[in-house]
Amino acid sequence: MTPFDEPFLFDASPLLHAAKADRLEVLGDLVRDHDCLTTQSLLDEVRRNDLAVHIAVVRAAWIRTVPTDSLEFLHA
Repeated sequence: MTPFDEPFLFDASPLLHAAKADRLEVLGDLVRDHDCLTTQSLLDEVRRNDLAVHIAVVRAAWIRTVPTDSLEFLHA
């Protein structure tokens, strides 16, 4: 298994910037061959910064929200 076989875990910055530039789907295209994750707490942070971006990220089919921030869970 290579490091690129692992899921990609997205932080707020790339999601916020891509969505504000109306390029969230372009970012999704770049990572389409990978399992892409974010956390609920990250979505909470995005919602506090920009509700429209939050809606776009939640609707993006290429990224999945994991319901926990447990490092043990994310590492598995």
